[in-house]
Amino acid sequence: MKAGQLFWGFLFLTLGGFFLLVKFDIFVVDFSYAWDLWPVTIILLGILIIVKKTVVKPFVASAFGIFVGYLIFGSLYSIVDNNIHIDWDNDHGRYHDVKYFTEPYMSEIEYAKLDLATGAGTFLIKNNTENLFEGMAKGNLTHKYSFSTDFQDDEAFIDLDLRKNNWHIFEERIRNKLGIKLNENPVWDLKLNIGAARADFDLSDFKVRSLELNTGATDTDIVIGDKYDFVEIDVEMGAASLVIDIPKESGCRIKGEMVLFSKSLEDFEKVNSDYYVTSNYESATNKIDIKIDGGVSQFSIRRF
Repeated sequence: MKAGQLFWGFLFLTLGGFFLLVKFDIFVVDFSYAWDLWPVTIILLGILIIVKKTVVKPFVASAFGIFVGYLIFGSLYSIVDNNIHIDWDNDHGRYHDVKYFTEPYMSEIEYAKLDLATGAGTFLIKNNTENLFEGMAKGNLTHKYSFSTDFQDDEAFIDLDLRKNNWHIFEERIRNKLGIKLNENPVWDLKLNIGAARADFDLSDFKVRSLELNTGATDTDIVIGDKYDFVEIDVEMGAASLVIDIPKESGCRIKGEMVLFSKSLEDFEKVNSDYYVTSNYESATNKIDIKIDGGVSQFSIRRF
């Protein structure tokens, strides 16, 4: 079979397969990051030229067709389904199963740590609460979340984990949407492990001391405020898109190995390929240190 036939055949198979999986809610995750991977098409084209007239060409053409199909589907999906809102007051609609997580606030709690581990889905941290922590999970994976809180002196340790050991993609339809509210009084340390996801973390109302973000293929927006004088952010990301909004008055520096990154860093000075800093870093009252490592990704910092 000719390479051209394999390319078009696998392209349409991929497109049709993804549309079918999403239409019947067999696979409900975010694909909006897909277009950020468009440079891979150039790489595959280069490989296709190199392997021309070899036995490898049909395999590369097939892989190229699958990737282009994925790219087209992801781009269309992000245009049609770009909603990341979570309605806390409405338990109906597409997500029938709802589970709530609540931990009351105690005035003696000065420090709090949230350890979140979950997989594919849509995740939102926004708004404060009178409780220490509120969470709401929607979808058919809600019963697989485990929630616990431990206290030690003036510290609280919150663990929210999606247990994934006993389910498979074709045995259950993946629906996973999680919203979180935090109390604005404690100093927060956040450890967030998320998979193929769309995430929006508006942390501008909270005293965030540290944020550790481990992501796979995600489209993530983060807003950091000026409630704490020194914020440490540690990011490990795969094929992902990451946007961080920070105050103009805060000084910021970025370090890390950013391989094949597409970067848009507003008001930053380049020290070297792995080090960027704002001109007001030394004089700023509030400072933000970002360490970032990743592969083929898009990374932006905006100042507000």
